[in-house]
This record gives sequence, structure tokens and C-alpha cells, in this order.
Amino acid sequence: MLFRPGASQEAGMQTMALRSASIVRRALLVAAALLCAGGSAAVAADQTQDVMRKMGDVYRNAKSFSGSVTIRQNLKGPDGKPASVKTDQQVKYKSPNLFAVVIKINVKQGTGKNQSVAQTLISDGKTLYNWLPARKQYMKHPSPPSVPFPLLLQNIKLAIIPDPTHPVEGARMVSPTTLQGHSAYVVEIVTPANKLPAGMPPAQKAMALVPVHLMIDKQNYHLLRVSKSGGGMSLQIDFGPQTVNGAIPQSAFTFHPPAGAKEAVQPTAPTPGMMPPGAGGVLPPRHP
Repeated sequence: MLFRPGASQEAGMQTMALRSASIVRRALLVAAALLCAGGSAAVAADQTQDVMRKMGDVYRNAKSFSGSVTIRQNLKGPDGKPASVKTDQQVKYKSPNLFAVVIKINVKQGTGKNQSVAQTLISDGKTLYNWLPARKQYMKHPSPPSVPFPLLLQNIKLAIIPDPTHPVEGARMVSPTTLQGHSAYVVEIVTPANKLPAGMPPAQKAMALVPVHLMIDKQNYHLLRVSKSGGGMSLQIDFGPQTVNGAIPQSAFTFHPPAGAKEAVQPTAPTPGMMPPGAGGVLPPRHP
């Protein structure tokens, strides 16, 4: 005959069983939560890389581009006093080698007077013109046969266009925002310390390790803003309205020498898209 517990013993055993079942359920819930957390982190990382790739694709695949950019930098001058640089740029581009970039730079250092610099670069597909209004001079060089749009962006230091075959190290998605009336992803990029050049001065290293934030339009993946601030220095790049792959008339890439302008002959050709000092912002190294 099998042993049958008494009523009190049976009640105790039921209580223990219920407790054990509860413990098991809690353990399973904790395990599931941990698995979900790991899965969520992986999904978030994949989303970050996907957003960066799609943003890069917009500019890598651009056959034409028209837009404006404002770059604001606050830094310290050679004398250690605060200085600010504001750069306004109007950019037009049409594949394979037509572009017009109008740059206006205003520099203010300490209590000194503001200094302004202006430059225009125009390629009509055959000739590259470099117009310097302050000197009333322009230079001519043969246009390069091809200028992919990301190369133009890189030379004027507008944005980070990642290599589509490699993930962007140190990138993660943070809280989204609204900018210029557009819902935007916010990607934070922290450059790994081991990617910095050996022997970099401490001040530069500290600034290089400050996170960069990219605001990317959720609808069309246009880059809206790049910002970085730390160590008494800051950089903010704001994109105005952008038209990608729209129609641009050929006249936009025609240079007409202003009255009184003279041609200055240069012995060597400049790098396409080369800007004067201070034209661009200091961004972290592009990831290989």
C-alpha cells in the first residue's frame, strides 16, 4: 500500500510545490528578460549601422545635390583666447564632375576685429575655376574627370560618410529628436582610443574622444546636423534644405569673371574641392 500523507502534510507539500513553481517561473522570466535584453542590444546595434549605411547611401549615390551648410566652431586661438569661426557654404553638384561651392568665412578672435574670407570653386566639366573676391583674382585648372559627391563632402569636411563595407565603430543610437520640423534619429559616435594616432597631444586627444552626434532625417536619411562639444571647444554643422537628385541647370556651373577680375596663373593644380584654412570643421577620423 502506498503511503498517503495526512491532510496537513498534503497541504504543506502543495504549498512547497506552488512556491517551487513560482520560483521556476521567476527564473524563467529573468532568463527571458536577459535574453531579450541581449537581443534588444543586438537589434539596436543593427539599426544604428543600418541608419548610418542608408545615410551614406544618400550621398554616395547622389547624381546631383543642391543645398546650404552652416558650420560654427568655437575654439581657442594661438594666444589661448577664445575664437569663433562661422562658415556659410552653398553647394551645387551634378555627376560626374560639375560643382559650384560658394564659401564665406567669418573669424572672430578675442576682442579683435572680425576677419572675413570668401572663395568660390566652380567646375563646368572642363575647367575648374577658383575665384578669390578679396584679391579680385581667379585661377583656372583642368577639371578632374570625375568627382564623386562624397569626395566633395570630404574635402569641405561636411559630414561623415561611412564605408558601407565596414561598421562604424563606437556608434550607437540615442534618444531621437525633432529638428527643422523633421523627426530625426540621433547617432552618437565615440572614437575608440586605440584608433587615435600615437603621440597625439593630450588636448587634441581629449577633444577627439568627445562624442559626435549625427541627426539624421527618419524619412529620407538626409543628414541634418553634426555636433560635438567638449574641452572648451565646440563644432556644429547645420544643413539647410537639401535637394538630392533634382534638376540643376547647366548655368549653375558656369563661371563669369566679375568686372575687374584678373586671372592669376598657378604652376600646379589644386586638389579638387580644396578649401582655405578654417573652411571645415574638425571631425573624428573616418573609420576604415
